[in-house]
Amino acid sequence: MDMNMLRKALWVFIRPLIQLLSNLLNPDIGEEWLQEFKKFLRKEACWVKNKYLQLEKSFDIIQDDGTIQICNRFKQIANGTYKDIYDVNPKDAESCSKLVMFKLESGVDHNSQQMRDKLTKYQGAFSNAFWTHLVFEQDGMFFVACANLSSAGVLSWSVNSLASDYRWVVEYGGRRFLLPQLADPLSL
Repeated sequence: MDMNMLRKALWVFIRPLIQLLSNLLNPDIGEEWLQEFKKFLRKEACWVKNKYLQLEKSFDIIQDDGTIQICNRFKQIANGTYKDIYDVNPKDAESCSKLVMFKLESGVDHNSQQMRDKLTKYQGAFSNAFWTHLVFEQDGMFFVACANLSSAGVLSWSVNSLASDYRWVVEYGGRRFLLPQLADPLSL
């Protein structure tokens, strides 16, 4: 075996270890690296940017025009407002638009049959064990529909403003959040 090839192979293995030690000993970032390294050793999620949501499942939703929308359902793992959970400024339309699952026509009541029809497309992501939150847009404003499918198959929902300051608590109800795959909060 060529000695040069052996050095290269060892360097590929040793270099990440040297970088890890260097980061752990760095006074500016060492504590953060140590905490994340401990999580890694315990086989917990580490270096997760969104501390409020944990990916649970992906779905393909067929839209009215026949296109397929890929979306991810996340389990809520920490208390927070919509602003915290979605990591957006509710007054910034550009940041909120990436969260939108559907648009509701102008003037349509949130308790109407049209709203039920929109939500029914996503009912594969709903359960009677938890409430699922999904963002929609109407007249340039952003809302969150909280939907639940009863054990009898009856769809129930309520609507809140994305700008609401209500703090959603994990202990009460095991909530899920449905987002378009491109708005995955774990990759933002």
